[in-house]
Amino acid sequence: MKKQRNGLSTILFYGAIWGIIEATLGYVLHLVPTFIAGLIMFPIASFILVRVYRVLGSRSSILYVGLVAAAIKSVDFFLPELSVFKTLNPMVSIIVEAMIVMVVYPYLVNTKSLVSGIGAVMASLGWRAVFVLYMYIQFIMTGNLAQFLATPADGVSFVVISGTLSACLLFGAVWLESKKRLLVGNVFNLKPVIVGSTLLVALIVTYVM
Repeated sequence: MKKQRNGLSTILFYGAIWGIIEATLGYVLHLVPTFIAGLIMFPIASFILVRVYRVLGSRSSILYVGLVAAAIKSVDFFLPELSVFKTLNPMVSIIVEAMIVMVVYPYLVNTKSLVSGIGAVMASLGWRAVFVLYMYIQFIMTGNLAQFLATPADGVSFVVISGTLSACLLFGAVWLESKKRLLVGNVFNLKPVIVGSTLLVALIVTYVM
C-alpha cells in the first residue's frame, strides 16, 4: 500500500511539474516562431518522463504522468474566450508525447549511444507524425487547419526538420538525466503537502497564463 501511495505521489508530482512548465515556459515559447515551442518542450517533457521511470520502474507510469499533465491543461476549458481547440490540441499533444516515450523508452535510454540516438529520433518524429495525423483528421471533421498543415512543405518541416533538431536536444536531455539526476524525486520524500501544493500551483498557473 505504501509503495502504491508513493507511486501515485510521484506521478501526480511530476505531472504537475510538467503542467507548470507547459503553462510558463511553453506559454512564452508559443509567442515566438511556431516550431520553437515543440522543438524545446518535447525534450523537457521526455526528461521528466524518463526521470519518472527511473524512480518508479514502470513504463505505464510514463503515460499516467502525461494524463495528469493533460488534465491540468484542461482547466483552460473554463476560459470562455479561448477556442476549444486551443485547449484540446495541447492536451492531445501531451498524451501523444507520453505514449510515444513509453513505447520507445527501451531504445531511448539504451547505454549504446547509437541506439539511444535512434530512439530519440523515433520518439521525436513519432509523436509529431501521430499528432499531424490527428490534426489532419480534425481538419477533415471541423475545417480547423493547423498552421503546420497549410502546405505539404510545412508538414514535412514540422515532422522531419524540426523533429530531427528536437531529437538532438532529446538525446542530450536523456544523457543529462542519466548523469546528473537533477529533478527532485531522489532528493526528498514526496509528502502529500508537497504534491498537493505543486498540483495547486500547476492548476493556478495554467488558468492564469
